[in-house]
Amino acid sequence: MFSGFLQGGVHESLDGVQGLPGWRWLFVIDFCITVPVALYGYLAFPDTPEKACVWWLSEEEKKLAIERLPEVKKQRGMLGWSLISRVLRSWHWVGFSLIWVFASNTEMFSTNAVLNLWLSSTGDYNVSQVNYIPTGVALDLGSSRPSSLAGIRISPSASGM
Repeated sequence: MFSGFLQGGVHESLDGVQGLPGWRWLFVIDFCITVPVALYGYLAFPDTPEKACVWWLSEEEKKLAIERLPEVKKQRGMLGWSLISRVLRSWHWVGFSLIWVFASNTEMFSTNAVLNLWLSSTGDYNVSQVNYIPTGVALDLGSSRPSSLAGIRISPSASGM
C-alpha cells in the first residue's frame, strides 16, 4: 500500500531535482529506508541462543531461551541434485505453486503490475496517477470485501455521492 503513494509522491516532488529523474530518487529513498531497518535487524535479532553474544541479554535470559527451544534430533540429508527433484515432486511445491497462480491472478490484480501496465497503455493517466490508482483499488477491495461479508451496505446517497 505504501509504495504506490511513495512512488507517486516522489515522482511529483523530486522528478528532475539535482538532475535525477523521479525513478532514481525512489531508489535513493528506498536505500535510506532499508539501511536503518537492516542495521536494526542486525543488532536486535541475535544469532541462535547458543551462540548469542549480545550485550542486552543476560546469561539467565540466554539459558531460558536455550531451554525453551526444542532440540533438533532430525538427521539432515545431503545436498545434491536429487534434492531439486524431491522438492519439485513434493505436494508442498505443487500446492504452493497453484495457490500462488490463483492468488496472484485473482485477488492481487490491483497490487500486481497488471493494472499499472494497463493504465499506462491507455495514455490517459500520468505517472503519479498510474501509481495512485492501483493503491486506491486495493484499499477499496480491502474495505468492501469485509463489509460485504458482514452484510453492511452503504447507499450512495448516505455517503454523499
